[in-house]
Order: sequence, then structure tokens, then C-alpha cells
Amino acid sequence: MEYKVTKQHWGDRQYFEGDTREVKVKSDAEQLMKMGLIADADSEKAAAQAQAKAEKEKADAEAEKAKEAEPDAKEEKAAPKAQNKMAKKPQNKAE
Repeated sequence: MEYKVTKQHWGDRQYFEGDTREVKVKSDAEQLMKMGLIADADSEKAAAQAQAKAEKEKADAEAEKAKEAEPDAKEEKAAPKAQNKMAKKPQNKAE
């Protein structure tokens, strides 16, 4: 079965992080997984896809929240101008 190398190590040859390693004996694979040297390649892909999906959903939710908050911000900016009692009044009626 094929596994993804998570930490550089020596086996039958030198393996580097990110390489694919084939381990034929299940007990050897389990020991290497306990040591944190390899990870199941299929579960690694699924985990990466799930994380990417979660990040996309979070970004979409933040963008939607920003859109909803945007009109409120404009109203807040307009309100203080209307409530400013110290504002200079026009001197002639044409203004």
C-alpha cells in the first residue's frame, strides 16, 4: 500500500517529506505511522480537501457578512452629519 512521507527518514532508501512510500507489511506501516514518518495517502488527500472546503465556506461567509454590514456603515456615516448641531448654517438663502 502507498503512503505519504511526512518526515524525512531512512528505510530501504532515504525518503524525503512529500515522497510516496510503498510499504508491503501492514505492521511495518502501522509502526511508521505511530512514529509520525508516514500517513495514509488517501486520508491525507481527503483531509486536505475538507480543509480547503472549510476555508472556502468561511471566506464566503465573511464576504456575505461584509456585504450585509456595508449599507449599515453608510447609514452610520450619514447620521452624524445630520445630527451635527455645530454645523455652520448657510448665510444666504440660496445655499
